[in-house]
Amino acid sequence: MRESLNVKTELTSLGKTFIITTVVAFMITNSENFIFSVLDNVGLTNDVFKKTVLSAVVTLGIGVVRLLLLLISTAVVKNLEVLKIKIVMTCDGKEIRNPIEFDPVTAEYEEQEINLKVSFEPRGKINIFIMKYIGIVVNIYFNPKILDIYFSNGWEGIDPSFEISDRSIKINLLSQLSISGKRFFGRKHVLSESFLIKPIRVHDSETYLDYDFSARKHGMISKLFTKKIELDYKTIDIICKGVR
Repeated sequence: MRESLNVKTELTSLGKTFIITTVVAFMITNSENFIFSVLDNVGLTNDVFKKTVLSAVVTLGIGVVRLLLLLISTAVVKNLEVLKIKIVMTCDGKEIRNPIEFDPVTAEYEEQEINLKVSFEPRGKINIFIMKYIGIVVNIYFNPKILDIYFSNGWEGIDPSFEISDRSIKINLLSQLSISGKRFFGRKHVLSESFLIKPIRVHDSETYLDYDFSARKHGMISKLFTKKIELDYKTIDIICKGVR
């Protein structure tokens, strides 16, 4: 799945570059071609030189357009409301506040079930619309060399907003929610899923469940919008004890 997302991201980036390049090239290589006209007027008539200058101008134009898009996005982001998200992990109905410990039983660990609850109250229609469009994802990542994490319900979870990759639990925050209408805003939304955690092999080790943000498309813009997210989440430490 990660490879398919990377391919989609690359294709999107190539598409944007193609469009920008085409627009810039059309603007400076029309029938009058003012670049060539300027060079001819100053006595620079060598075709190779003129094409080199034209290529440089196209490259500069592409860079300027990209910079303008970035500046516009930055200006928009500064005026957006902050999206506050809270993630709580529970075990046996109690919030996990201390490290999760694994003790081997007959030279093997027993899996532990945790519930992950994500709650947020959307504010600001513009930023929510953009965050849904770019596909904001909260990643709870882990060390796959130490831990095996899978859905309690089997291969697929109950809530399609959650996915498990090779090294993270992915929370697709808005992908399954309809943001149209009045009911979406002004109320708390809760996403919940249960997982089983089990260390891969018995030995003394320590790791943790930390987080970061990503998006399914428009990586450059998504980095700006993740700055408008405040996540209330306590990193969970995990301690694996070896055979004594």
